[in-house]
Amino acid sequence: MGFDRKTYIVPDNTNFDGKTIRVDGDVVVGNACTVDFNIEAERFFAGERAKINGNITTKSDVRIDLFSVINGNISCGGNAYIADGTEINGKLSLKGDLDVGDNVEIRDGFEAKGWINIRSPIPMVIYVLLYLLELLKRG
Repeated sequence: MGFDRKTYIVPDNTNFDGKTIRVDGDVVVGNACTVDFNIEAERFFAGERAKINGNITTKSDVRIDLFSVINGNISCGGNAYIADGTEINGKLSLKGDLDVGDNVEIRDGFEAKGWINIRSPIPMVIYVLLYLLELLKRG
């Protein structure tokens, strides 16, 4: 069976317990989707403009794409990648490294056991311009 954007697939051994969806593998939430449940999984991936109204708990990595909104806490057993413009209305706690994009809002703070990398595209652009200016000066 091929991948279809309009089809929701529930993997084997998935449990729905009240307000929590428990999955043995990975959870992928597509672009502009809304989930009104807590999610427990091995890894979690959210697309652009996704909205999660619940807590996210993973054993491994979390990746949240551009302009997503998480209305709950995130507990991550691995690394977390939070893209630009994401809003987390809760606490972010993780055991690995945190990679945060520009203009990310974490309402109740965060706790990371590993490295914290805050990406900002402006310094890289300035670096390239200065490099080009120096090359022009040298002829």
